[in-house]
Amino acid sequence: MRASIFSLISLSLLGVTLPLLMTSSCGRAPIESLEEPGGTINVTGAFSDWTPSTSSFANGVFLLLDPNTNEVFKSDTINSADPKFTIENVPVTGKYYGILLDSRFEPRAYLEKTGSDSKKQRVFKIGSSDGNFGTIVVRDSILESSSQTNLDFQSNYGIANKDYAEKQFSQDFTTNFNPNPDIDGDGIPNVIDTNVDGDSKDNIFDSSTYEGKSLKISDSAISSQYNYGYGINKSGYFKCDHLRTPTSKDNSAFNLRFSCGLKLPAGAVEKVELVTAKTFRDEAKNFDESAKFDWEMTDNGTQGDLISSDGIWGGIFNIAEGNPDAFPEQVILATATLKDGSKKTYITTLEPTYKLKNKDAEPIAKFTSNDAFEITFLLGTLGGAVEGFQLSATIIKDSDDTEIHTFSQPLKDANKATIQGVGQLNLSATTDEQKYRIKVKISAPAAMPGLLGSAFEIFSETLEYIPPAP
Repeated sequence: MRASIFSLISLSLLGVTLPLLMTSSCGRAPIESLEEPGGTINVTGAFSDWTPSTSSFANGVFLLLDPNTNEVFKSDTINSADPKFTIENVPVTGKYYGILLDSRFEPRAYLEKTGSDSKKQRVFKIGSSDGNFGTIVVRDSILESSSQTNLDFQSNYGIANKDYAEKQFSQDFTTNFNPNPDIDGDGIPNVIDTNVDGDSKDNIFDSSTYEGKSLKISDSAISSQYNYGYGINKSGYFKCDHLRTPTSKDNSAFNLRFSCGLKLPAGAVEKVELVTAKTFRDEAKNFDESAKFDWEMTDNGTQGDLISSDGIWGGIFNIAEGNPDAFPEQVILATATLKDGSKKTYITTLEPTYKLKNKDAEPIAKFTSNDAFEITFLLGTLGGAVEGFQLSATIIKDSDDTEIHTFSQPLKDANKATIQGVGQLNLSATTDEQKYRIKVKISAPAAMPGLLGSAFEIFSETLEYIPPAP
């Protein structure tokens, strides 16, 4: 990058003079520490609807998202009777998306302007605005500010391209850092994009990209500017995986267990709180479902946190599927209170769930011999890319729900697998007729190395084992 030109200016805000370092750099690099370089500014504004009766901003939250760091700076809940807001201590060196979340914590509208080439520009710097957004008008999915001309929109950074659906990674992978907050050009920043590379596969089932190019790279190797979290920065990594599991033998009811992780410097944080839609906050149960979830993450080796005091904060909560509903782009925030009293907030999505299905109406499981069974399922969104996926199957005695054994192996085929019991199943030693069920589980690769990602389970129909005649 060519050398930056620095100029030192002062802004007087609320009677306080702040030294601000303005630079022509590419904004804040991915977080290496929790200290903010270059000074901060307070951002103010007020909301108004294009059609006032809609109150589309009511009970929502306005965010400034820095896509290089996954950090957000947010307003309080917007009151329709008095829709003014203030966001304090926003770094002037950052480049931001302005996003309105509705009361369901789903992105409703983006602050943007249309360039001369008809592409939408959604990333801007706030320095020249003195932090004053003026009145922000909500027009469907677009936010427009009365001070919009004072926002420095970035003409080559975060451009929404109407033809993004046909793009699908035209470049080969490079290890050179080149910040691109929206690599598929659909106008949604990578950090909350459920299909970050525009290939029609949800992130949770997208184990590799650049397929068919000169170099095929697994998502876990792609640096953070190309993915919402798979290239883990030293700080600011935030992701929520989930497990969809049946709670009834006939697969008529399912539970969703969300497992969230936030990576911050060890010893720097006092507490971390999660927040998402109120319906989730009211209904969520804790790790062992003995009580309501308190929406606090831990770094003490309990409640889903694996290792105490390692700087990786964990939080697990359970929701009965459909009560309440999760939305395809619903986001969740994690606010860390540092030991010096300051706060930092990070964002990710609650990824859409996926349902395992029988393939071509075949039974999802059947015995093929005394020590083997075959599992057949439908994972159409994988498109054959199953690198890093894991298949497990638990055989369960139907009469008393006793789990006899769990088999696990890498998934090699997106639609079918045969598992040999290798003597552990040993049904030939059974002299009585028995009925069993198989619980099938597919686990996607995780963003955090060494762990499984989101997973999906389903029960087979009842299988009857009849021992051979003596």
